[in-house]
Parts: sequence; C-alpha cells; structure tokens
Amino acid sequence: MRVKIFIIAVISIISLLLTACSSEKNEEGAKAASGNDKDKQEQVQDSVEEFGLTLQTTIEGSNKLLDTFNKNLDGLYTAEVSEQQFANVLKGVVDESNKLVAGMEKVYVDGTLYDFRQTTVAYLNRQHELFLNAVDMANQEMINKEYLRTEYLAVKEEQAGIVNTWLNGE
Repeated sequence: MRVKIFIIAVISIISLLLTACSSEKNEEGAKAASGNDKDKQEQVQDSVEEFGLTLQTTIEGSNKLLDTFNKNLDGLYTAEVSEQQFANVLKGVVDESNKLVAGMEKVYVDGTLYDFRQTTVAYLNRQHELFLNAVDMANQEMINKEYLRTEYLAVKEEQAGIVNTWLNGE
C-alpha cells in the first residue's frame, strides 16, 4: 500500500512540475510572439521612415527638374531662350529625370507601401514624358508652349496630390 501511495505521489509531483513548466513555456511563447509582433511593427515603421526619406529626396529632385523646365519654358515665352537652348537644357533634365524614375523603381517597399510607390513611379514617368515631349518638340522646332504649360501644371498638381497623401497618411 505504501508503494502505491508513493507511486501516486511521485506521479502527482511530476504532473505538477510538467504542468508548471508547460505554462512557463506557453508564457514564454506568448511573450516571444508578442515580441515578434513588435519586431514586425518596428520593421514596418522603419520601412515607412526610410521610404519617407527616399520620397522626400525624390520630390526635391523632381522639383529641381521642374523648376529648370519652367524657367526655360518662361524663357521661350519671353524670347530669352531659343528653341535650341531649350532643347540643350532639357537634354540634361531628361538624363536626371531618368535617374529619378530608375531610382524609385529600385526602391524595395513592403506590401503596405507598394501601391503608393507605384503611384509615385507613375508620376515620375509622366514628368519624364513631359520632358521627352518638350525635347522632341524643340528638336523639330515645333514647340507647343501652351501644351507644355498645361502638362507642367498637371504634373505639379499630381505631385502635390502625392505629397498630401503621404503627409496625411492616407
């Protein structure tokens, strides 16, 4: 009889120890899972911040190119810039614009930012097309200043939309 009581007592103690260890492991597992969620949130936050810096640099570069374009387009209106000068300046703008597009296309983003990055790439491609059309018109000596001004304003409006969307976190 003592042996049976002893065996039951040993089994009970082992069961208690296993149960206690099991719940400690579950708590550790829950803490680890919670830690993984925090790690993922931090990674997403880091990715958003990194993309924000890239976007800021890209928009600054875009503005620089658009300012050059606008200044030279104004020069065409005032006859301070010839069509050939316009074409020569815009050839450099096209090269820089191409770098902006390629740079944004290479940026890795997680799924939450993918659509926004694609919208930004589409904007940069539209801007690039404006510059290409302007160079082509200048090379053919058939510049349509009104069309270029209208497209410039549409590109600037699209840019403002992208910046506002980013700043408002939409």
